[in-house]
Amino acid sequence: MTNKSVKDISAVLKNILDKYNLSDAVEKEQIFTNWNKLVGKDIARMCKPVKFENNELTLEVKNTVWREELATRQNDLLNLLNVRIKALRIKKIILI
Repeated sequence: MTNKSVKDISAVLKNILDKYNLSDAVEKEQIFTNWNKLVGKDIARMCKPVKFENNELTLEVKNTVWREELATRQNDLLNLLNVRIKALRIKKIILI
């Protein structure tokens, strides 16, 4: 398989996703499937994404100590996620 073939397949997939308005859904799914890679093992062990709606990400946090820690680091986490998932614009993180 040549590089041209790979690019052609990539373009075809992108066109299909765009045609059926699935691009956003695929980007949103990255939050859930790649959570460990996005935030690192330590944070991923203590919280997990449960919902992404209206550009607000809801995280379920294991305990109140970590909820407080994440609340103080919320802006850093928000910036990190927005840099790593460029297609989405997370405006707010909700900790539950």
